[in-house]
Amino acid sequence: AGGRELRVTAPNDGSFNLGPSRLLVQDSAGGWQHAPYASVAVAPADKRGPAGLLFTAPPDAVFPADAARVQPAQFPEPFPVFGRSSDGTVLYVHARNDGSLAPGPARLRVRLSSGEELSFKYAFLASDPAMDAGSGGLAVTAARGVRWPLDA
Repeated sequence: AGGRELRVTAPNDGSFNLGPSRLLVQDSAGGWQHAPYASVAVAPADKRGPAGLLFTAPPDAVFPADAARVQPAQFPEPFPVFGRSSDGTVLYVHARNDGSLAPGPARLRVRLSSGEELSFKYAFLASDPAMDAGSGGLAVTAARGVRWPLDA
């Protein structure tokens, strides 16, 4: 196991997002960690093993060499908001650009300070340079005509 591809014996039942996304990988010691993947495809039965799924890592990542099991990661995962542009078109989110959020256009579920959750369209994502050395950050640009709420 490990490397740029990870083949697992699992049904193609829609439990895993098509990607890019993340999954949880259990190592041989029993610990779990998030691992990004660029895509997932059906792997037919062949000399390497039974039918299952084949995950491909993004260009800058590899799967753990001692991967023993996988499971879908909680999706969507909660990411804290750390800012909003003055015109409301950009939302700054503590999240790495690892495939957890689709590049866009797509939708983002936002929890307001009241606890209410609403879904908003966004056009694209970009890494936020101010966060590169820290915990990771994305600038999420709203779709045309959409403004991020003040209390996101």
